[in-house]
Amino acid sequence: MHPLRLLPLPLALLCASGLAQSLPTLKVDAAPIGRTAAVERVASVPQPEGPVMTLPAHTRAVLNVPGRTWQAQYAGEEPPAYVAVIPLDTLKSHYPAPMGALSAEVNRVIAAAQGGPLRKGGVAGGLPYLPLPNAAQAASGSLARISNNDIQGFRYLTVYSQEAGIRFPRTAVRYTFQGVTRDGKHLVIMHVPYEVRTLPTAEQIEREDSRNRGFLAPFPGTPGGLSQEAFAKKNEQYLCDLTTKLDAEGRVGRLSALDSVVRSIQVR
Repeated sequence: MHPLRLLPLPLALLCASGLAQSLPTLKVDAAPIGRTAAVERVASVPQPEGPVMTLPAHTRAVLNVPGRTWQAQYAGEEPPAYVAVIPLDTLKSHYPAPMGALSAEVNRVIAAAQGGPLRKGGVAGGLPYLPLPNAAQAASGSLARISNNDIQGFRYLTVYSQEAGIRFPRTAVRYTFQGVTRDGKHLVIMHVPYEVRTLPTAEQIEREDSRNRGFLAPFPGTPGGLSQEAFAKKNEQYLCDLTTKLDAEGRVGRLSALDSVVRSIQVR
């Protein structure tokens, strides 16, 4: 059975519901990364029970590659690359205090974006990040603050995973910006896939690790497997090396085009 296809609400319906008046306008220049920005208003998706995090009504710019136009196939589907501007009053009411980890993560992002400490922690064990995926933040790097006349926040490269002790391909990395508008009324996030060329391709990992099925070593409890302690130590060293590679991307200036897209964001 195919999931229900959900398209952005038509402007007439948005006006009837009052959303057109309450949602901000968004402008962004995606040309520095060879993409185009398609701005749309997105309807609220109710927050279900469980680990999946949905968003309230917001304004979004889908960052399309030339010749392709992304469209949602089901409620709450996230584009591969996008900028979203979300009213903070509706965001906070979407995740009331009893929802614990979700409301706490919203507060972490806001505090860090407004100049507070950038610390790892939270339910995903990493730097502040929204929307929360159903996974842990395995590694992050190239952390830096970015601002313009309309927004302020921070960007970094990150990898999320539901498994520990695996090798990540270069396509597993994502550039993220987490911020707020200067008036403190809106959350601003940007996510774009980012390939780290010093990491192997998925095909290389499959070819080189056919015996270990992508794990760093034979898994504990399997024939020839390491002890739990040895496996954890090997994973810790791998993630340390991965963080070094993510940090290197910022030092050599490879993030400048993506940073330019963030600096082009205008919210009214």
